[in-house]
Amino acid sequence: MNLEVALSVLLIFSAACYLSLGIRLVASKREIGSMPIGALFVVVSIWVMGGAIELMSSSYLVFSIGRTGHFIGTAVTPVIAYVFFREYTGSETPSRTLALLMIIPTLSVILAATNFYHEIMWFLPIANDAGEFLTRPERWGPWFLFVHLPYSYAVIGAAMLTLVVHSSAVAPAQRRGLFLLVAACLAPLVTTAAYDIGFGPHTISYVPIAFVAMLPIYAWLIVGEQIIEFTPLAYETVFQNMQDPVVVIDDQCRVIGMNHTAEHMLNVKESDALRAPLENLFGDDSPEVFMALNSGEPQKMMTSTGRFLHVQVSKISNSRKSSRGGQVLMFRDVSDVEKAQSDVRKSEKLLRTLIDHSVNGIIRLRWEPQEDGSKVLKSIFANAAAGRFLGKKADELV
Repeated sequence: MNLEVALSVLLIFSAACYLSLGIRLVASKREIGSMPIGALFVVVSIWVMGGAIELMSSSYLVFSIGRTGHFIGTAVTPVIAYVFFREYTGSETPSRTLALLMIIPTLSVILAATNFYHEIMWFLPIANDAGEFLTRPERWGPWFLFVHLPYSYAVIGAAMLTLVVHSSAVAPAQRRGLFLLVAACLAPLVTTAAYDIGFGPHTISYVPIAFVAMLPIYAWLIVGEQIIEFTPLAYETVFQNMQDPVVVIDDQCRVIGMNHTAEHMLNVKESDALRAPLENLFGDDSPEVFMALNSGEPQKMMTSTGRFLHVQVSKISNSRKSSRGGQVLMFRDVSDVEKAQSDVRKSEKLLRTLIDHSVNGIIRLRWEPQEDGSKVLKSIFANAAAGRFLGKKADELV
């Protein structure tokens, strides 16, 4: 068994593994990012299988099929990776945006499949003097150099940048998964870049071989690390889904952020309230807000709808000297607590009235310790009826 046959068998096996892993993710229970990364592995399997077909091809037609598989991978992988990384970090890609992103990759695949007729992707010949098919042509065509190549690297760069930028928006304990994904992208990216600039042999496409080497790592990330099941939760997501209204202001009392609950409470959109003075939102109707800001002590306020809110202010502490300060206003609806306390007070008042006007004498006694260690039973309450029965005033019995 020569080297090309061994590599072909290895590539076919790896392509089957990528395909099964991708189908498993697509068909399994829907998790954040499982669908796009499943599709990504399916595309990678086509890419790797294309490399195997190139090695085994004995005719130009078969070799062209392998080349097409190669360009399906190089064209579509960056777009799917971009969609996956965005979904993984909590941002969905609209269908219209996805359709626009797929225009250039689709054209690249079509041009690669029909390159023999126009040589826009690469220039002929497709084989060297020894009759070996060239997996990397001697000269690339204008579409590859000026459209396909810069577009693919721009999209995959934006995808990886999405992960890196998002790392500061999640809890430190969850950043490991983001950095693992970025690291997992580096090996295929560097290998593809080396291939594109002309490094390495011209008769063997070694990018699929890089994916073969990365297969155990990707399987470990999916199965071992369960990176799909434990997607990072951004602070922004937590902030926007809090049930309590939250308003963030800068050191000049201008609004710099609010969650959806605060938008509903104030009946204003965050985009309209940004950079507006806090007085514009609350004004003279809510002096408790400014009392809380000035004193730092929690305050209780009542809204126009009769709801009671507990207002608390927290300063934003930041170790970066260049960062400006600010404060966080949190409004907690305590209407139910107020109602419960009011009901308790009413019940206590009613009970006290019943006891005071009862025709039965009622005295409440309690053991109280003395200095010598003994205990004495003393009266701590007596109603009027008890005083009448004992011939004393009720206060004298206590």
